[in-house]
Amino acid sequence: MEALIEQRRLTRFLFLMHLYRVTGGKFKDYFGDAEVIAGIEKDQTGITRQEIESAIEYLEGRRLIRYSANRQVRFEQAGVDEIEAKVAHPERPTTEFPTVINIAYIDKMYGSQFQQGTTNSDQTIHVPTAPTENRNRSTAGGVNRPKTLRKMVAVLGWRLNDDEAAISLSDMLPTFERLEKLTSQSRSFLCGVLERSEPRDMHSNRSEALAVEIEAHLGMNRRQIAEQVAVLEKYNLAFMDADEGTVKIIVASPAPWNVLDALKSFCTAASLPIHSVIGKPDFTLLD
Repeated sequence: MEALIEQRRLTRFLFLMHLYRVTGGKFKDYFGDAEVIAGIEKDQTGITRQEIESAIEYLEGRRLIRYSANRQVRFEQAGVDEIEAKVAHPERPTTEFPTVINIAYIDKMYGSQFQQGTTNSDQTIHVPTAPTENRNRSTAGGVNRPKTLRKMVAVLGWRLNDDEAAISLSDMLPTFERLEKLTSQSRSFLCGVLERSEPRDMHSNRSEALAVEIEAHLGMNRRQIAEQVAVLEKYNLAFMDADEGTVKIIVASPAPWNVLDALKSFCTAASLPIHSVIGKPDFTLLD
């Protein structure tokens, strides 16, 4: 039974990886499922169509992907975050993939990837090379990057040892990288949204704010807000969502947890303007 469970998890992982290859890690845009499924069937001859369909149903139920009646599939932000977190750190458990997966980057997928007849064993999966942005993230250098998170850990009362703090810092690097790529205008807009946003729940990597409230807070009209959100969406940092007629701005951290809200909480607790950390940006203040 345990071997069957692991095989199902690996099928889900492979589907997400092939979808990531097809979409380039973008979410909100639909793609036909044919290319994704064909890629899996070509490279993973041991996986049946029924197993792939089961994986799709599960992933949609977990809100990692969205699947339409006409067989169009798209990533949800949580799906992108899940697969990027696992590829960046294969040895670390994630919500959906608790098993250690040794991932070898190669330019073309090949061979059967499943280990047979064992349980609680590491699995090796060959997956497509991730985009440059997502590789070697822990070694990417930034002139204003923290080294320890010592101040942030102390201010927020996190009970972390040095190794745990280092893991948290590694989780935060993709967020730092994307913030650094934004213009000062886009970072300023994001700061304004964060000031009025609230986390969706304690287990989510997302926060949300009412668009009408952001209009009043920043003195912007809906068109201007939509233009700014479109820039953030390019970097998978935010998007707009209409829930029963209520338009919300969803801010999403490219990490397994809500890094952006943690930065906001740090600034509040340390009596720092959020612009001083995110707007400049200057992440050395976290040390």
